[in-house]
Amino acid sequence: MITYCIIYIPFILSSIFDFNSKNEKTKRKIVWLWVFVLTVFWGIRWNCGTDWENFYDVFKGSDLNNVFTFTRGMAEPIEPGYVLLNAIVKSMGGNYSCFLLLFSFLVLYCLARISIKYTNYPLISFIYLVISLGVIFPSRQALAMGISSYAIPFLTKRKFVKYYFCILIAATIHISVLVLIPFYFLNLSKMKVWVIGGLYILSFSIGNWLATVIESVLNLNVLGPLISIRLNSYSQTVSSIDEDFSSRGIMSIMLSLMFLFYFIKRKYYNSKERLLNYSFYGFFVMEVIRNVFMQTMRDLMRLELFFRPYAAVLYATSFGGLKYGKYKYVSYFLFILLMSYYFFKMLTGVFSAAYLPYKTIF
Repeated sequence: MITYCIIYIPFILSSIFDFNSKNEKTKRKIVWLWVFVLTVFWGIRWNCGTDWENFYDVFKGSDLNNVFTFTRGMAEPIEPGYVLLNAIVKSMGGNYSCFLLLFSFLVLYCLARISIKYTNYPLISFIYLVISLGVIFPSRQALAMGISSYAIPFLTKRKFVKYYFCILIAATIHISVLVLIPFYFLNLSKMKVWVIGGLYILSFSIGNWLATVIESVLNLNVLGPLISIRLNSYSQTVSSIDEDFSSRGIMSIMLSLMFLFYFIKRKYYNSKERLLNYSFYGFFVMEVIRNVFMQTMRDLMRLELFFRPYAAVLYATSFGGLKYGKYKYVSYFLFILLMSYYFFKMLTGVFSAAYLPYKTIF
């Protein structure tokens, strides 16, 4: 655990530069420094982290000739973009550590790009995105989320074809990112506060009957093998992620409500700035997904990850915006407290045995 603390505690504390420094170049350099540090930390691990054996097997079995036909246990297909990435590294003579270094860099590059391009407080956003991945080491969904963030400008400019293309590319890494397609068509900009509150409350009970709807859709056999297998796997009543990953306990609900009330008070829900407006509803959809699947089909809670970039914009705007007032250091303290809480919850949760001890290739 000490190894993780040596990396992550300074990482979280470095957000002070967003609260104190006005030098944008300095803050960006620090973000890229952390991209390098975390790329190495994530990339040189060995037999450490969740899904280690499964995806090591994918690397060993991938080839340029089976990009579209690769399957793993129970004939489960793997998205071709992810297989292609593995195969390219192998064809160039790289080993699994080379792949992990490349994969980690791509994820972190995307998260850094989101933070630098869409917020004035890149460290707050970047730290939040890394800590909120839900697992210490990145998953395929993290890369799919990062790639999908390229669609954000096309969402705000209402250019569906380009938006759809970005999501489609991300779907070659993990098919579940397609959940972002209907988000484009949600006309939420004129939603009243009482409707927002009502939908939030209603979302706690939707999961009780949604399982039947999903089962009926699967029985139609119209979704194709990849989507059907993934949806069937994620919609099981018994979760494979247990009670800690993206868990929805009392503390989580309290934090969710606190931020929802604060963002409503700041009137982000009807902001004339389109990015803030869409970010509010991205955050809202994220929280609704967590509410819907908190009791049943908890694997589907993973879908909330794809809306994290929107939440990052709001977190950065809200925490960073207080730097000019008398609550600057209170805001900084609350931010590091929140990120530390997420970090230790993640490190000591159900996957702790997969993280500890930290093992490397050396």
